[in-house]
This record gives sequence, C-alpha cells and structure tokens, in this order.
Amino acid sequence: MIADIDRNLPETAMHRAIAERMVLSTAILDTPTLLEHLSGLEPKDIANVALRRLFEVVGAMQQNGEPVTSQAVLLAASRAGIIQLMGGPEEFAKLVDEAPNVAHATYYRNEVRRLAKADRAFQAALDCAVRLSHKDVNVEAELQYLRTLHDQESSTEESLVSCDTALGSLASTSSAARCQIKFGVPCLDSLVTGALDSKWLVLIGARFGKGKSALACQLFSNAVAEGFSSCFFSLEMSKEEVLQRVCSNELGIPMTAWRKKERSESVKRSIDEFRQRMRGRRWWIDDRARQSVDSIKSKCELLKLRDGLDLLIIDNLQLIQSKLDPRQPRDVHYSTISKQLKVIAKELDCVVVLLCQLDTEAAKQRPTSANWASAKAIEGDADVALMIHAEQKSYEIIGTKIRNGEGGKLVPIRFDGLYQRFESAQEEGLQNVFP
Repeated sequence: MIADIDRNLPETAMHRAIAERMVLSTAILDTPTLLEHLSGLEPKDIANVALRRLFEVVGAMQQNGEPVTSQAVLLAASRAGIIQLMGGPEEFAKLVDEAPNVAHATYYRNEVRRLAKADRAFQAALDCAVRLSHKDVNVEAELQYLRTLHDQESSTEESLVSCDTALGSLASTSSAARCQIKFGVPCLDSLVTGALDSKWLVLIGARFGKGKSALACQLFSNAVAEGFSSCFFSLEMSKEEVLQRVCSNELGIPMTAWRKKERSESVKRSIDEFRQRMRGRRWWIDDRARQSVDSIKSKCELLKLRDGLDLLIIDNLQLIQSKLDPRQPRDVHYSTISKQLKVIAKELDCVVVLLCQLDTEAAKQRPTSANWASAKAIEGDADVALMIHAEQKSYEIIGTKIRNGEGGKLVPIRFDGLYQRFESAQEEGLQNVFP
C-alpha cells in the first residue's frame, strides 16, 4: 500500500545521500566486522535507485557465497547496467574509497533507516489524506491504520540485542576501535579513568575566569592532534579567541602577544608552521551566539556524515537557547538541555563536553554537586562531572561523578594563565575531596 519514493542522487537530501553512499561502500568491503553493522537494512530503505540496485547485487552475491570484492561487484554491476546509471566506473571507484570505519558504520545504517521510515510515514499520511477526501471512508479505521503503522515503525526490535551477540562484539572490538579522547594531562586523565569514551556527556564547571574555557581548548587541540574529528561551539568567545588559546597552549605564545597591534615575526612564523602541521586535520569552530540544541544537532549530524565526529565541545550551558516556556524555572531549562545533549552523544557516537558556570557559593569554598548554577539536576545526566577550584594560585580539579570510576576524588593541578595551559602538579595522585 505504501509506495517507495524513488529519487536520483542530486535530488536526495545531502545527508541522506552521504549516508547511503557510506552504507554501500561498507557493503562492498565485505568485512565481517562491518557487515554485522548493516544487519536489518533492506534495499527499499535506500532512496537512490542506482545505489539501491547496487545493494541488491551485493546482497545476492553474499547469499550465493560469491566473493565480494570491488572488482567482482564492478563486473556484476556493469552487466546489470548499474555502473552506467551511477555515472561511470569513476563514480564507483569514488564510492569504494569512501568506506567508513567501524565506529561510524552503525550510525550511517541508522540514518538510512530513520529517513526511510520518515518517507514511508509521509507517504502513508498522503494516502490517508486522499482516502479521507471521500465521504464513504471510515475515519476511525484510517486513524487506527496510522496508529498501527506508527507502532510498527517505532518498534524497539532493532534496539533489542541478544547478550550473546553483544558479548561477541565486545570480544572482537579493541579499545583502539573506540573513541577514547585524552586531556593530555596525566593526572587529569587518571582522574577520568584514562580517557573520555564515546557516548559520554562530560560536564566541566568553574566560576568566571577560572580556566574552564582554557581546559576545553586544551582538550580540543589535543584531540585534534591525536587525529580525532572535533567541533567547538563557542557561544561565548569568538573563533579568534578560541584559536588564540589553542595557539598559546600549543606554541607557547603568551596571551599578552595577542593584545599587540602588530604580530611579531616569530609569532607569524610559529602560526604558519602550526597551520601547516594541522593541515588536513578535521576540526571546526562555530562561534555563532544564541544557538539552540536543535541547531547544534543539525550541524553535527552533517559533520558526522561528511567527515565523522568524535568530540563536540559546547561553551557554555547558560548561553544555549531553550525552547521551553520562559516562565519555567531555569533549572528545568538546563536539565532539558543536558538530557538532549546526552541523547546527541549516544546517537552520534561521540564525546559531548558541556561547560557550565558554578554558582557564587563555589567561590567561597571547595565546590560540590550542589554548586551547579541553577542546574543541580544536570549532573545526573552526565557520565563525568568535573569542577575546577582555584584559591589564589593553587588549582585543583574535582571529579564529582566519574563513569566507571570513583567520584569524590580530586587532583592538584597547575594552571599557567599566560599560556592557557594545565599541567600536572608536583603532588600527583588522586585525593579524597573530604579526607
């Protein structure tokens, strides 16, 4: 009853076109580890006609026990006239070169299925609208049909996985295949049990001017240097200010140098060398103010599909626009935002780092979970919650909540404000917050 919607690649939405290409390049590889991430996907889920037919060819080769190699698929697709439909062998070669890694294969499959479901729901609604225009139609029956269709499309079947299957995946997936992002400060990495894992929501809280943006910039530059795809949403600072902190940290350029009208030759040379070293890295900055979670998510979904996304940093919680009624208490707004960001971390399979202001009480004493400014509930949504505490020139970072670790620990740390850099203090090792 529900007709498929056939569209050619130029007419397909960009993010769907990318997702479908990634799915096909994964199928052509015929790697068992990757193929299991395509389970449950059907040809009808692919909107592009050429890619759908190519998916059918690969599926038939797998069912017949034929070796699935790029050359074998090219030959079979040529005989079926698919290569010409795609635009020639050159387009097929580009498709093969776009193969994603294990961490992203599942995301591409889920995107293709989600968009296919949306198409089917839209087509069903159109069919119902046409039938309801006739007088002799049973309205209640049509509504029941839509409810049944919604229940089928919203089935939790694909999220239910046998524990035996999950254990097999756990045994075959190495830590290198997972996204593990480090701060680059040994004592701080030790506090968070080694690294930040994908699907985590990480809170970093501090009072004004105590270094939370500097720590976020340091994490950002370290992740990019390690090859992770990273995006920094700065709702507070301009992109120039973010990059100044990155350059001061990485190149040893004092923050005072950015105040001068003219850049010295040594500063220019250092920036040029740094630019050459980072060329080709996947990192982005968005400094537009007044953004909502939906706006951030839509941009990140496109990045995830186009280049992958491992780390998302947002500075800061109090500046994110909420769509709730303004008369609602602020803590309700903040709690809703943190829950939405946790969902983004899981859906995009990345680390989400959210900066947050602490309330005024945190300036008088060592902060606790009660000091999240008008947002005490957000710690419950986070996997890791860190607070920066400073008394004069003495700094420490407190882990009020640590996933897979023990909360209520702190590490002394040294902060060099001139170069916006955190370093391990001489007294290393975890300490109890309240000995």
